[in-house]
Amino acid sequence: MLDMYIFQNLYEFVDTMFISWLGPVPLAAQGLSLPLFYVALSLSKAVQYGLIGLAGSHRGAGNHDRAEDVLQAGQYLMVLLMLPLLIVAVPAVGRGLFAFMGAAGGLVDQAYIYSFWLVLSFPIMAYFMLGEAMLVSRGDTQTPMKTMIGGNIVNLVLDPVLMFLFNKVKEEDEGLSDGGGLGDTIRRLFGGGSKTAPPAKTNMPPDAKPAPDGKWYRPDPSRKGKWLLIEGM
Repeated sequence: MLDMYIFQNLYEFVDTMFISWLGPVPLAAQGLSLPLFYVALSLSKAVQYGLIGLAGSHRGAGNHDRAEDVLQAGQYLMVLLMLPLLIVAVPAVGRGLFAFMGAAGGLVDQAYIYSFWLVLSFPIMAYFMLGEAMLVSRGDTQTPMKTMIGGNIVNLVLDPVLMFLFNKVKEEDEGLSDGGGLGDTIRRLFGGGSKTAPPAKTNMPPDAKPAPDGKWYRPDPSRKGKWLLIEGM
């Protein structure tokens, strides 16, 4: 129970903390995706606890082969329950779902991108739940808890690297960065947030993007990955 109510939910708590530093739109996108996560978590946990009870009962009665059969059947059930959720990864379905939930504009795209990677992880999560059920049915409750703690530590380290450092490199490659690099990433981590984006301009080309220096740029048609300053903006 300690594993379920603390360490399992700690993943989302850490994600929420770092995503909130990206701004209100990414945070709202994560919020729209959370119901999907808890649907998958609830389904897999329900099967997991059932497997623990059934397999553990058979092992206690000395029917080890029957216990293995139960766990094997649980493996297929876990996957079958997760597969329907993968339909959210289809752009038309995912975007339509979030539009139905009330999202609009860029929030729909952000929520879809976040949920795309989220739902792809559901079958993997199901197999972890199955492994935990196998261990607990054999009386081993320590290994699953240690694994959960280790996963949370990895998540805590990778979140800021993937969200801030890698995103910063991408911005510099596109010519839309102030050149802060790792120093700016550290400032974001310990200074609380990032620089405010410049205000939107009217009559801008549809492919224009703002940069941290307050100027606007558009893609250079003659050089892939390069940007041109829009004069007068």
